[in-house]
Amino acid sequence: MKPKTPDKIFQLRDRVLVEYFEDGALILNQNDHHFCELNCTASDALKKTDGQRNIGQIAQLVATDYEMPLSDVLQDIIELFDRLIEQKIVKRVKA
Repeated sequence: MKPKTPDKIFQLRDRVLVEYFEDGALILNQNDHHFCELNCTASDALKKTDGQRNIGQIAQLVATDYEMPLSDVLQDIIELFDRLIEQKIVKRVKA
């Protein structure tokens, strides 16, 4: 399930732990015992992933925070969520 459109909403899966640091985050997926490291920007996007905001809204917030064009950030956020879905870190919330 790839987030091809920015209107999809996601949240962390159960048994996924995130430790945030100043320069990123470390994720432990307790379901399969895998770690994932995120850079600062990806970490900030994950912090905004609350099961309420869609990918487009998250991208807009990140674009504003980093003073970057939304078109650039949106593509990066979609790619981030592709990875997070593949690694079973987030799941789609039914609208």
